[in-house]
Amino acid sequence: MKYLSIMLSLLLLSACSMPLLALAQPGPPPGLPPFLHGIELNEAQQDKVFAATYAQARLEQQLLAVLTPEQRQQAQQRHDGRPGPRHLERAE
Repeated sequence: MKYLSIMLSLLLLSACSMPLLALAQPGPPPGLPPFLHGIELNEAQQDKVFAATYAQARLEQQLLAVLTPEQRQQAQQRHDGRPGPRHLERAE
């Protein structure tokens, strides 16, 4: 009986918290440049931003592929000093 009471309490608690989750505002989409956070973009704009971000990442990978391992390490060290969430990774 004690376990049934606990289970019912947990079920009731989770049911009551669901509306709170619906009110929570999602964060910025992943990959969105920081200067665009909080700006409402329409779907076409979002597509263009995504394409540009993807193109930039692809270009970065192509440039890293040209470098020697030592040069990639130097680039990584220089990049580590810059602010931002992106990290240079070894090109494949």
